[in-house]
Amino acid sequence: MHGLEMVKSRKRQKLIVVREPNGRVSRSTDEKEYAPTRVRRLLDASMAGMADAEWGTSLGRLYVRQKITTPMYAAGKRWSERVSKYHEAIDAPPPNARALVLEGRAGGTPPDPDSDEGKSRVKRDTQAVTDFLAAHSVLVAAGIMAEAMVRNVCERDTQPEGHEQQIALNRGLLWLAEYWDLTNRRK
Repeated sequence: MHGLEMVKSRKRQKLIVVREPNGRVSRSTDEKEYAPTRVRRLLDASMAGMADAEWGTSLGRLYVRQKITTPMYAAGKRWSERVSKYHEAIDAPPPNARALVLEGRAGGTPPDPDSDEGKSRVKRDTQAVTDFLAAHSVLVAAGIMAEAMVRNVCERDTQPEGHEQQIALNRGLLWLAEYWDLTNRRK
């Protein structure tokens, strides 16, 4: 070795270490860790229509690449669902222009509001608007940048550009996950 010592490789340390009762670092995690080649194959398969289409969305790609956690992913899916129900309730076009339906709602003209079907539709639409506005107020409380990023990723299917936008997205999704009690935290 001629007086030179080899530099020892250092393990990448985790920020939060979970330990077993005997003191060893726990190997079990809640999050799945996919191999990079498996992630790539999954994304390619979803783009080609062979796998579930949700992995081809921005939110799905962020989840597969572990940029967001499972509760954040669930919150993003729920937010997208709330937005689509809200737009349907107010007869507005969807935020994603590719999903635009030119025929309007299925079923032609809306039912009479005094009929049973009309009353159930009014009730469903009112609930959709109330749910959206409550979740939107939580998202606004998370911050302007967080709201913008959640709406861009979940509604417009765009990826965050840079670290600041990723942090804002995570903040908004985390606030929504806590609002809908998806984080499994004990109170």
